[in-house]
Amino acid sequence: MKSSLKIDGTGSSSGGFYDKVIINGNGDIKGDLVCSTFKTNGVSEVLGNVETKKLTINGTSEVNGKVTADFLTVNGHLDIEGSVISKDVKVDGYLEIDGSLNTDIIKTRGVLKVKGDCNAEQFNSQGMFNIDGLLNAGDVNVEIVGKAYAKEIGAENVKVKIKPTMAKLKKFIHKFLSFIEIKDGLTADIIEGDIIELENTKAKVVRGSVITIGKDCVIDRVEYKDSFTKDDKATVIESVKL
Repeated sequence: MKSSLKIDGTGSSSGGFYDKVIINGNGDIKGDLVCSTFKTNGVSEVLGNVETKKLTINGTSEVNGKVTADFLTVNGHLDIEGSVISKDVKVDGYLEIDGSLNTDIIKTRGVLKVKGDCNAEQFNSQGMFNIDGLLNAGDVNVEIVGKAYAKEIGAENVKVKIKPTMAKLKKFIHKFLSFIEIKDGLTADIIEGDIIELENTKAKVVRGSVITIGKDCVIDRVEYKDSFTKDDKATVIESVKL
């Protein structure tokens, strides 16, 4: 049976094989870490790769390698220098990945930054994200609550809408503080999918079968196969039926 590792104060340990690793204080793991559970409630740094079934960050953590975890939950702040492979990712805090992110399901209500590509079956965002590469998913559902960016988006279904509470707040600000320019929304070079519904989105090209361009969108070019509709409060410079 593997032993567990727990750091309550300040300490460090070598990497290796453990059952549970729990850091409540300030702890360093020097080397690759393989465990069933890795949990940080304080401050931690892993000088290597992490392989675990369940990774939970409630404090602040940095991994100087890649992460493989069945379940990855970030309530605090996590920086990963490598790539991430996971089944389920939940972000209520701040997650930054220098490599790529590959997961079945991701749900973020915090801040997600990915310098590589993001691949998922389900991508659900009620927070802010910045993806420097391709966001590739079966379904992309985004509720705008701030600034969001992906260089390219490719999915079967893409739905982007302003979160109702944010819409009310923006209406209030425009009414009483009309001199403030609100720039929150999704920005992408290319958005491609079968069924696409957009609000508050700025893109160079939107390409798909059934496309609905809603309010507060600015699109340079729409390319559609079956149907295309546009809200009166949207701007589309050019539309082409394929």
